[in-house]
Formats: sequence, structure tokens, C-alpha cells
Amino acid sequence: MDLNALTLERAESADERAVSPVIGIVLMVGITVIMAAIIGGLVMGLVPDQPSQPTVTLEFQEHNETVTIAHAGGDDFDAAGVTITGNGMTGEISATTGDDSGGVESNSWDNSTSTGDSITLAEDSDGGLDSDGGEIQVVWNANDRSTILDRFEYGGAD
Repeated sequence: MDLNALTLERAESADERAVSPVIGIVLMVGITVIMAAIIGGLVMGLVPDQPSQPTVTLEFQEHNETVTIAHAGGDDFDAAGVTITGNGMTGEISATTGDDSGGVESNSWDNSTSTGDSITLAEDSDGGLDSDGGEIQVVWNANDRSTILDRFEYGGAD
């Protein structure tokens, strides 16, 4: 029995065995990355598109105890997602509220509100302008998020 031959055989077999764990780890990492990519793609495909906040320019005009809010430029938007509120209001108004109801004197805002469309608010104890004046906020609401599109400070009754 030659000890040198036995030691050489053991060294060769140890070198060959060292390759297997490295290949195994590389394969496991590769499979994990591929699985993560597939699952991520499926999950991202299932999430519905979120409606984006419109970029609009609003003009406010105060006249004879009314305030008119006009769409003066920017994106068209669905007014169903818009509310008008603030400390200058006696309550919250949906931007699609009809004419002559709940503090709305006239309204052309709808599901496709575009440049030139307007809503006129009047004093009303049930959701309209507060006679003492204050701030009006036009708020975009979508998917449990609210963003103030614009605000206006008005004086109220003289």
C-alpha cells in the first residue's frame, strides 16, 4: 500500500466533489431569480391601473355671493372624483351635483369636464358657501387618496 497514491486519490476526489456544491448553489440562485421574475410579472399584471390625478388650471371668480370655478386649461377629467369642500363651505359638495341643489347654482362639470366648463356655488345652509367666507378646496379623490387641485379664499357676504 502506497500512502502517496492514496493521498493523491483522496485529493482528486475532494477536488471533484467541491465542484458539485458550487454548481448546486448557482442553480438554486438562478431558479430563485427566474421564479421571482415570473411571480413579479404576474402580480404586476393583476394590479389595475390607477387613475392619475389631472393636471388642471382652475380659475375662481367671486361675484354677488357666488363663486364660479372654471376649468381654464389642462387635462380633461371626470368630475365624479372631485369634491368641493373647505372651511368656507357649510358642507361637502360633489362636483357632479345638479343645478339648483345643495349650494350649486349652475354646473357643467360631468364625466368629461374640459376647458370652459364651470360650476357656480351659492350660499346655502346645506352644503353651499358659508356667508362668513373662507377657503374653498377643489379635491381630487381616487383609490382612498385625496389631493387638493386648487384652493380659493373668498370674502362672503358684505
